Amino acid sequence: LGLEIIPTVACPFDALARDRGEVFLTGVESDPRVFQGRGMVLSELSRVTGERAVMIVQDRVAKKKVGRTAVIKVSELLSTEDADKLMRLIDEREG
Repeated sequence: LGLEIIPTVACPFDALARDRGEVFLTGVESDPRVFQGRGMVLSELSRVTGERAVMIVQDRVAKKKVGRTAVIKVSELLSTEDADKLMRLIDEREG
């Protein structure tokens, strides 16, 4: 999709994603029992840092947003053709 991805270590998020000057705190969570809490942590970090937050989750998760964190399913990410479409999806979820 053309985003720059910077993996993180020992952080409450898994990577920083950057596109056209925008930075996204990005979490990837496969356990649906844990994603709500991680989403809220990302949401608070987003509020404090002023950056946007996104969580990538398995398809069985029904939520589209946790606090300020946009929730994107793996299938949605895989079917996204370009960065613009992904940005629109994130914008919609942040609503």
